[in-house]
Amino acid sequence: MYLHSRAQYSYSVEPPFICIIDHNDGARSVTNDAERVIADLVADGFRVDEYVIIYQDSEGVWDRMLTADGAFLCFESVCELKSRRSASSMARRRIARQSEGRQWSVSRSPAAPISKGKGLKHDNEDDNH
Repeated sequence: MYLHSRAQYSYSVEPPFICIIDHNDGARSVTNDAERVIADLVADGFRVDEYVIIYQDSEGVWDRMLTADGAFLCFESVCELKSRRSASSMARRRIARQSEGRQWSVSRSPAAPISKGKGLKHDNEDDNH
């Protein structure tokens, strides 16, 4: 039995990447709630099939969530053990950033409304990674 019925997570957007962080607080994991997590992104206005969606699981490993027709399809192993800052760096190395590109992040939990702001959110980040 889960403490909460939904995964609690936050995500950062740096096109073409969406980076999802599992809060690992006793709720369902992002892995176990993948269909709803992708549905949340669609509800937030993202055309998920146009993004590379990566997530950090409760063990700190980054993997990819594949989508089709706007819905979760399956997982793809990336097997990167990195901090959020490293994930953002990975995204920057893989794509050419647009000069006018905007970045923002969202934290989602059952008890909190969605909040959006400029810049990537790096809560509780260990700067040694």
